[in-house]
Amino acid sequence: MDISKCYLKVPVLASACFPTLYFDQPYVILPVVRLGEESTATLEITNGGYENINLKHGVAQEFSAIDLKIKYLNGSNLGVTKKQIKVELSFVSDKPVSFTVKLNFYDSNGRAFPINVSGTADSHTYTFIAQDSNPTTFAAEVDRSCQFLKHYINSTGHLVDELY
Repeated sequence: MDISKCYLKVPVLASACFPTLYFDQPYVILPVVRLGEESTATLEITNGGYENINLKHGVAQEFSAIDLKIKYLNGSNLGVTKKQIKVELSFVSDKPVSFTVKLNFYDSNGRAFPINVSGTADSHTYTFIAQDSNPTTFAAEVDRSCQFLKHYINSTGHLVDELY
């Protein structure tokens, strides 16, 4: 076979990129909780080109007072056969606190993939107005001094606000 003669030209177009990690959300907001209660959220991490990687994580030293717990629900390894993992983030505080920290996930070369995590623990009653009420209520009873506001569509199709 004479390879100097070209029988067919096949154009090939390719692009290369560094391996990366993808998060299922741009940031994580942990639910607001009362003091002493645990706030938990789940984050899904997807492999973007690694053959095999064992993830590690870290939070900046100045946020070490925030006890943010990170738990890998199905292991910390990603690769060709395991494309996604779930990570559970949680914290508990006995003091009122509101924070946003940059949580870094690291590959084996030390390359960081950051995601912001925010959370709040509070003892103030007004913090829980929205979550203590049902979905049609926009104000909750606080020390029996507030009324409920019911927001609904009545039988004639009009939007009605009613205090009760």
